[in-house]
Amino acid sequence: MQSSRLPLRKWIIAMYLMCTNLKGVSSMKLHRDLGITQKSAWYLEKRIRECWARESSKNKSIKLSAGRGNAGKTVVVGSRSRISGKISAKPLESTGKDSLQGFIQ
Repeated sequence: MQSSRLPLRKWIIAMYLMCTNLKGVSSMKLHRDLGITQKSAWYLEKRIRECWARESSKNKSIKLSAGRGNAGKTVVVGSRSRISGKISAKPLESTGKDSLQGFIQ
């Protein structure tokens, strides 16, 4: 946006249209809605998508890189009584035999 000749208002409107449209926005639609050339609309759309891709890659470092499983997660066990229909759930420290059988009893 810094070295662009387009006003900030058009950038903001383009971002809004791209965020709120479920199926995405074509450069032709931006061209018509913003009153700019199709080439400028394509450039604008490309720059916004590049910025969003950089932001999402920053968040990947925050997530756990342990893969699947219960690493960093709390184990919760639940059950429903066949007779009364009562439902109970409880967080557990581990998924070992003793803790699971203790919950069941």
